[in-house]
Amino acid sequence: MRNIKLLLILALVIVSISLIPAIAVKAQTGDFQVSAQPSHATIGTDGTARFVIKVTSINGFSGAVQLAVTGLSQTGQSRSYASFQPGTLQLASNGQAYAVLTLTISTQYVTLATNTISTINFNVAATANGITTSVPLAADIFYGTQSNVQLADTGLTLQPNTIQTTATITQSQSATVQLTLTSGATTNLGQTVLTATIVGYDIPSGLLFTITPTTTNIVAGQTTTVTINLLMTPQFLQAGGTYIFAIGINALMQGPLLNAYTSYQNYFVSKDVPLTIIIPPAFSVAANPTIFNVLVGGPSQQLGIIVTPITSGLTDPIVLSVQGLPAGLIATFQNNPLTPNGLQPLSTNLVIQAPGSTFPTTTTITISATAAGVTNTATVSLTLQPQGDYSIQADQTILSFTGAGESKTITLTITPQNGFKSNINLTTINLPTGFTDSFSPTNLQVQQSSPITVILTIVAGPNIQPGTYSVSIVSTTGVSAAKNIPVTVLVRAGVGQIWPIVLIMVILIAVVSIIAFIGIPRGREVRRIPEQQTGVPSLPP
Repeated sequence: MRNIKLLLILALVIVSISLIPAIAVKAQTGDFQVSAQPSHATIGTDGTARFVIKVTSINGFSGAVQLAVTGLSQTGQSRSYASFQPGTLQLASNGQAYAVLTLTISTQYVTLATNTISTINFNVAATANGITTSVPLAADIFYGTQSNVQLADTGLTLQPNTIQTTATITQSQSATVQLTLTSGATTNLGQTVLTATIVGYDIPSGLLFTITPTTTNIVAGQTTTVTINLLMTPQFLQAGGTYIFAIGINALMQGPLLNAYTSYQNYFVSKDVPLTIIIPPAFSVAANPTIFNVLVGGPSQQLGIIVTPITSGLTDPIVLSVQGLPAGLIATFQNNPLTPNGLQPLSTNLVIQAPGSTFPTTTTITISATAAGVTNTATVSLTLQPQGDYSIQADQTILSFTGAGESKTITLTITPQNGFKSNINLTTINLPTGFTDSFSPTNLQVQQSSPITVILTIVAGPNIQPGTYSVSIVSTTGVSAAKNIPVTVLVRAGVGQIWPIVLIMVILIAVVSIIAFIGIPRGREVRRIPEQQTGVPSLPP
């Protein structure tokens, strides 16, 4: 019986455990590694050394990585302080992140007899999601003396120390920086010379690094300048992001004996300064097509928008906007903002509709794409065209004028068809000299389906000339084909204009008549013998 009870209790426990919901813990995948350049630095009388810390994602690891210094010992003769900029790195999947470690030593001067040169060893630890990775570093501390002997120290300055590339990357870019080296090392026996070799630590892939000259002498109390040229290849620019790496010197002291301490005749000095290259998010924006037509009052039209990332570091949302739209148009993006996905092109449509209250026009609109403070644009030639059509007729196409001041009118009837709405411009072409014209109304806006009447008035001026003229009445919407109505203008001479011609004709007729009369020849008179009547006897001859 007792065994049965134990079995029942055990079964109850098993059932209870099985009813407890399982808690799924999703572990962070991947890993990361940490490295530093240089791994061994020198601290001189300036009391500082700088290290560039790089954290690299492995197998897709991502997240915040906290940096710290461990194992930094304190002595009675010096105090050490370490600071990171920044102290926390945001590491992207399979990406890299950088920080600068500044190590400061508070005590710089002791006697030669006691600990003139010392070395400190410490570690930089990177921690994220319970994972900690560290890298060992070392720094040699060179102290001066209380006497007249000073060991060589070197100062480095870099101008500029930050380079920011353009937002739109189309080709390789280059930049030049100046590294200035200064030595203040002297002894009571003469000048000290440092022979320095310039080096670049952990140069990113795709960045070409050249130095002129590669080796230089630094004379105590003087400065020397080295030119460093950086060629950024498309491969480097495409990666995007912020890169921090170190430029430094390895210097060997060559000079007179330092008093009796010949062991310090030759010693090695290393110094470095950080250089930052910022590649902002680069992307291009394009519209398809670049010449776009929209019907007034018609259906919506879709303009294709394509945003192509150029740098893989683009992670911020891409916000789209449009500028320069004519008044009354309605335009919306189907997707906005766009979410980057590596170097994959992103596409959406700008949907544009022109209500019937708008009027045809041709203008340029601008499509803007903005991400991380960077804006790129594309332009599109936008034409608002009227849908449907219209007809135009004139009540007469022949006008006759006989004198100055005479006025004639033509009634034009414009009939919209298939929902046509637009501005219509009316003009006359080839109007004869001396004539003027006017339309009423002058500004025609078709916003109705019923016919519209326009009066064209043509007035003859004082200097019109007789003749037959071909005139055209032209109607245009500004964006569609023009319509043409031919008109014939007849200018006949009035009474006041033809009297000189009449006088000349009378004179010509009179002259011709006189000439004809004078020119008839005189001959023998011929008498007509009357005919003899029947039954009347004829007279004897």
